[in-house]
Amino acid sequence: MKFLQSDKFNYPIPMADFFDDLRQSYKSIKGAYEYLSKFDCQRALEEIYNSGAISLVEDSKGAQLIRFVMHKDNDKIEQLFRENHQNRPKVEIDLEKLASEINDEESLKKRQEEQRKADEEKLRLCRLFLSK
Repeated sequence: MKFLQSDKFNYPIPMADFFDDLRQSYKSIKGAYEYLSKFDCQRALEEIYNSGAISLVEDSKGAQLIRFVMHKDNDKIEQLFRENHQNRPKVEIDLEKLASEINDEESLKKRQEEQRKADEEKLRLCRLFLSK
């Protein structure tokens, strides 16, 4: 919502380009890319469209039909932002903690893979010893 309100948001813009611009605007925040990779931008824009805050128009871009964000209603966006702000969880998402958890998950998977390989090697050596 903040991005839609900002001066960085230029329209008309294809929905995919909107998402790319959104990601670029938050690239300096550690963990934002991982968080945004799970974000369903199309669904969010559809919900905002259904509330009347933006208008979406399907048009062609080359040989493809894609949806463009054609207009925004700043007053409606502000209203939605206030409603969303009141209904949001009281605990903010800690992007640094999220990134740390992702790194912890990756290191755990790596350790598990190393342990599996070590166990396979022990098993191979046992079989080799028993076959003699």
